[in-house]
Amino acid sequence: MGKSKSKKKSTPSTSTSITTSKPVTTSTPSIFHNSPVYDVLHYFEKAPDQWTARYILVLSAIILRTAIGLGGYSGYQTPPMHGDFEAQRHWMELTIHLPIKDWYFYDLQYWGLDYPILTAYHSYICGIIGSFINPSWFGLDSSRGIEGEGIKTFMRMCVIVSELIIYIPGVLKIANLVGGKKFRLNRMDQIIIALIIVNQSNLLLIDHGHFQFNCIMLGFFVWSVVALIQNDLVMGSFWFVCCFNFKQMGLYYALFIFFYILSQIRSFGKLVMVGLTVILTQFVFLLPFIITQDWESIGQMVIRVFPFNRGLFEDKVANFASYPD
Repeated sequence: MGKSKSKKKSTPSTSTSITTSKPVTTSTPSIFHNSPVYDVLHYFEKAPDQWTARYILVLSAIILRTAIGLGGYSGYQTPPMHGDFEAQRHWMELTIHLPIKDWYFYDLQYWGLDYPILTAYHSYICGIIGSFINPSWFGLDSSRGIEGEGIKTFMRMCVIVSELIIYIPGVLKIANLVGGKKFRLNRMDQIIIALIIVNQSNLLLIDHGHFQFNCIMLGFFVWSVVALIQNDLVMGSFWFVCCFNFKQMGLYYALFIFFYILSQIRSFGKLVMVGLTVILTQFVFLLPFIITQDWESIGQMVIRVFPFNRGLFEDKVANFASYPD
């Protein structure tokens, strides 16, 4: 009897040792083990604490962008054009004061609207919010060249909020999909990769230093790639149409997206669905012009977005810088 009891006691202890040894043998070591970022974030490596690491990522991104925004920008106190800051502010001004048929025709020698329609809609939304706070920021023509601290803070916050809504969530998602499922990286490494992408210097300096909204275009592109990784060709197509309808530079990725989607289509029905998604999405974006049969504005939009007839390397537009890039 005594021997049988001792055997029964030894069985659970053996299984316990096997169970506890599994995390040690299957855990993936961090590829950033010797980096300063890992030294900061490894305290939150346990599953319940990993959301804290994400909060740190987002808060550090906001702080860094705010610090860059405290500096100057190209065109500051440089009349008559005042740089890209004034261009973005002026587009908010004209979209909230003028009928949509005049958006792509108004005072083209100053800062004529030369980005696709989603930029115009985004400018309209930001302009409505800003004029509610202070109408003088966006007075038609009377506000040209305004550079007060209030309008600068509002404009900087527009970029940060846009990035928080579209770009940063997309980067976190794609880091999880690619890093976790493809390369089997642990969760902390995925967060660090997202941190590196989110804080890349090119985007920070152009959007928050020089002043642009590239983060929105890139965010749409990232969500398109996320959908394609998940084999959702319809949503991938939708997000990419959003991408190049916000900024024509999104077309840089067009060949990659087009041929990848084409390679994944396995049936005629899927081809029809993808094609309808592209057509209907574009139709909805242009619907205000289509309803009023304002074909002239659609033609003008194409001319402004693709400025071949006014000089591909027009001095006010950064096409020369974009082309070799």
